[in-house]
Amino acid sequence: MIPKIAFITSRCDHFNLKLFELLSQKYEIHFYFTVGGENYRIKENSAQIGNFKFYNLKNYRLFGKFDFVPGLFKLLFRKYDVFIKTIDGKFALPVTFFISRIKRVPLIFWTGLWNHPQTFFHKISFGITQYIYKACEANLVYGEHIKQYLISSY
Repeated sequence: MIPKIAFITSRCDHFNLKLFELLSQKYEIHFYFTVGGENYRIKENSAQIGNFKFYNLKNYRLFGKFDFVPGLFKLLFRKYDVFIKTIDGKFALPVTFFISRIKRVPLIFWTGLWNHPQTFFHKISFGITQYIYKACEANLVYGEHIKQYLISSY
């Protein structure tokens, strides 16, 4: 049986394009883009469109920094066997995590951070992020440096 996967991230950057296409060839996977943009994103890495099923979710920027994505609730209550969520999204990450716990759907937490941002929001949310790292079914990282950061930090 091929698992049905919901992959939630802000967008498809050029460096993920081929990976997303390869994943879509092996799995029944739907990519949901919250079309947000964290401040640490490099602006030159413009969003890409590839040969895979994707949906751009409407977001509303609140207070200049918070992307509210109301459509996320509805899609996460669809029938999926696995959720994959990237670390981005002050709204999308906790919502995906909590709904995965409620529905008992495994969550793969994908991160590329090798240090925790030091903004006010990130400092106060560090404990929640640590909890998500520990509570999800798997952490997906790319690179030894990120793996070592997670091992030493959590």
